[in-house]
Amino acid sequence: MNKQLLFAVLILAYALPACQSSDRSSSKAVAFSPKLKLTPGQRFDYSITHQVVTKAEIEGREMVTDNRIELGLLYEMISDTAGQVVMKLTYNNLKVRLKGHETEEVYDASNSRSEVPVEKILSQIRGSYVLVYLSSRGEVIKIEGVSEISKGILASFNATDAQSQQQLKQHLSKLVGETFVRENLQSAFAIAKDTMIQPGSTWTASTTTTSDIRYDASTTYKLISVTNNVATIEAMSEIKNVTAASAITGYDTQQELKGKEEGTFKTDIVSGMIMSGDSDAMIEGKLNVMERQVPLTIEITRKIRAKKAN
Repeated sequence: MNKQLLFAVLILAYALPACQSSDRSSSKAVAFSPKLKLTPGQRFDYSITHQVVTKAEIEGREMVTDNRIELGLLYEMISDTAGQVVMKLTYNNLKVRLKGHETEEVYDASNSRSEVPVEKILSQIRGSYVLVYLSSRGEVIKIEGVSEISKGILASFNATDAQSQQQLKQHLSKLVGETFVRENLQSAFAIAKDTMIQPGSTWTASTTTTSDIRYDASTTYKLISVTNNVATIEAMSEIKNVTAASAITGYDTQQELKGKEEGTFKTDIVSGMIMSGDSDAMIEGKLNVMERQVPLTIEITRKIRAKKAN
């Protein structure tokens, strides 16, 4: 299978949704619980930008990649029964930019070319959806629909040799596989919790991000203020157990990497959904490649913007 195609599918995996308190003045220390409080029919349009810049120095030459994904998602509340929230998550749009030292490619699901394999995949993901079952604390209970998306893409792709089929299955699982969707949604709703908080309150959550850049993050959240039913929350994460897979360098590697992430989120306290978010992560260290120490930095920038849909 074409390496460019595989890398594009992999880089998409970095961008599965990152989505997530009642007074009208931040001067009052009003306590509330930032759990999910949705009603059937509520819908939220999300625009998510995810950018990953990697810099590695191999044999005296700096290798830089700068990849960005723009993702449009629609969250729709289906039901809330006995504390179990059912949400429909629809992919509205996907756009990928892959930039290397001398090349730059842009793939757009909304303007796809049938002869371009990457855009064929993106166009088939566009409009598809999964059903997610959550607790009021944002814990993922069950996911339905992921296998149907993968099967549809596999059938249309018409890969004939066994190796290409297996590679496509493995990398699609990173984008629409149940384990990946579960872990990323769990991370997305980590802000939600049942206990009462007020400005100055802090709490922690641990998450694992799985992709070609896999890492564990321990995050401390702090409620800064509440104004007009919007909570401002700051987050600081310690990143460890980083695994940067061979797609970055082309080699199987061992890693000595760690980092930090800082971000600010604004959450609608009525629904518990995040309405905006900005975060920056820096991961630094060395890769052990063929008995050589390769310096590596990974910068990850995320931007989330949301609005209530009609």
